[in-house]
Amino acid sequence: MLLAVQSTNRGSTDLLRAGGALLLVAGATSLAMRKGMQHTWSEVVLLLLVAVPAILLFQLALPRADTDSNAEAEAPEPARAVMMVAAIVLALPSIAELLNLLGVNTSSPLAILFTLLLTALVAWYGAIAAGVSYAALLGSLAALAAWLVLWGQSFDHPTASDFRDVLLLGGVLLLLAAYWRSQHDRLGAREIATTAGIALIAAGTLGIFAGAATGISQAVVPALSHTPRGAIGAASPSPDGQRFGWDLYLLVVSVVLIWLGARVHARGIAYSGGFGIFLFVFSIGVQVSRVDAGKVPTGSLGGWPLVLLVLGALGLLVAAIPRSQS
Repeated sequence: MLLAVQSTNRGSTDLLRAGGALLLVAGATSLAMRKGMQHTWSEVVLLLLVAVPAILLFQLALPRADTDSNAEAEAPEPARAVMMVAAIVLALPSIAELLNLLGVNTSSPLAILFTLLLTALVAWYGAIAAGVSYAALLGSLAALAAWLVLWGQSFDHPTASDFRDVLLLGGVLLLLAAYWRSQHDRLGAREIATTAGIALIAAGTLGIFAGAATGISQAVVPALSHTPRGAIGAASPSPDGQRFGWDLYLLVVSVVLIWLGARVHARGIAYSGGFGIFLFVFSIGVQVSRVDAGKVPTGSLGGWPLVLLVLGALGLLVAAIPRSQS
């Protein structure tokens, strides 16, 4: 009975700490946005408004350093995880406000790159110091965003194809980093792999949105300008659009990510693969590649739907065949 009461008390305290951290973040960020747009508060006050709660939550998320306290006296793991994530969320506007106070143009690519990199470092330090895996995921996402900003400045006129290559390279590097950390039994391997999955799926889906936009423009712009559209299929496909090869890539990568997530028991990796499957179905269902090429979508059974049906049936049949055990 006493253990049940203590467990209930710890759960209530945990909930209060987590809820308080989330409310503190919501209040600080919303007030900073409102006063920042109105320019009614000084830059120093805006910096303190987001930086002080960030530092406070970061310190509360760290485990107790005194040797006299035991594990039960420390803040429960769920509350510490929420407070660390909340501190990292506040770290982003805190760094931006600090740069703004120093007279730096925070909308410049260099300032954005610095803000993202510093946020990634803060997140990874918090992940390692507090043992919070969610912080590692935020740090990996911030690093991926910084990677995109960095390469985006190296192109004169970046296109979807350029960013697709950058995402592919970033995803491969993240997978290598995740493998290295898993081999050394380090925190964050699954979170880095999840970010890698997001990058690889994004590389395979950029053409879907680019192709759909091209198809819509080819259909709408001639109608609005009262110019003849020309023969069906005369329009040349966009180099940034979706192709058969990218649909195949998206299918293979998505299936591999789902298998890998199930193999290592990482839901984030499997979720990224599931989202890729959803976008793959959307791409072949709407036939984005045909729309992008200026062609009319067909309702035939041939192509991807038939291939998927056959492969799915074969997979189930092969799995149902009993295997002799040696």
